[in-house]
Amino acid sequence: MKAIRILLRILLAFIILLALLAALIFGIRAWNQSGMEDMSLAVRPPDVEGVTITDFSDGYAKGFHLMPKERKHPGTVVIFGGSEGSANPYDAAEIAKTGREVYALYFFGQEGQRENLVRVPLELFDDVLPHLSKPISVIGGSKGAELALMLSTYYPEIEYVAAIAPTEHHWQGLGGDYSKSSPSFTWKGEDLPYLDFRKTEGPILMNQMFRMLLALPVTFRDTYDSVLARSSAEELERARIKFENTETKYFLVAGEQDKMWNAAEASRKIKQRIGDRAETHIYPDAGHAPGAPETVGTLRLGGTEEANKAMDEDYMKKLDAWLP
Repeated sequence: MKAIRILLRILLAFIILLALLAALIFGIRAWNQSGMEDMSLAVRPPDVEGVTITDFSDGYAKGFHLMPKERKHPGTVVIFGGSEGSANPYDAAEIAKTGREVYALYFFGQEGQRENLVRVPLELFDDVLPHLSKPISVIGGSKGAELALMLSTYYPEIEYVAAIAPTEHHWQGLGGDYSKSSPSFTWKGEDLPYLDFRKTEGPILMNQMFRMLLALPVTFRDTYDSVLARSSAEELERARIKFENTETKYFLVAGEQDKMWNAAEASRKIKQRIGDRAETHIYPDAGHAPGAPETVGTLRLGGTEEANKAMDEDYMKKLDAWLP
């Protein structure tokens, strides 16, 4: 009987852990669904005078093609959204306004794509690559920044990457089957090394679960920091994105008050590794999402609304000057 009671306790603890992890992963993705009234995942880029916007679909790659009637810059820009699952339509429109050709792409959630941000194939870039002219630039924010940075290590054709709220590592995927851990991205059908949320300290998971149940503002910065602190040096190195193996130029934007993950520290470490190939812009009072309020729904992204708007305006000007 004693052995049965012990087994039951272990089973209960396991079930509770799974529930906490499920809540954690669901919560990280929840910011797109919390108070962002115009963030329909299928929303088209807004009309821009002098820019033709058409639907784009080729294999896995799906989204929108923005072509200015008067191209003022060489090459093509590919832009991704983040864990909300959008094609980053508004930033795509702003970049097209400058006279650049843009492909605004989804990387999960659309017909013919992975349903969740789990095991997304990096080879999605194969399907858009034939449509691009050089030099090729790729832009992404948050999980889209993670994707853009990883693509640069597999596709030497990518000469420029702008990463907004970047990470230095590849992380566990978001959504799907919560009973097992899976990566965000794969290559040629193989899982790539990643950092696992199961490394998160129990009290942090409990606190987040409690706050979500009470609809209180939640931050996931502690989660990511906990995983980094509890992963071994070998695990961290395996999951680290190997920027030093590329010839790509990087444009990194981060807020020091980021409450999602420590994008500012990641930016500094990337800069340390690759030197002048990285142009880094860190905003002391800003958070995770340029232009957004400090809290979206029940998710704390960090920074003040004023500082986030100032970051958005400033980095877009600098990005325009940096892009080819």
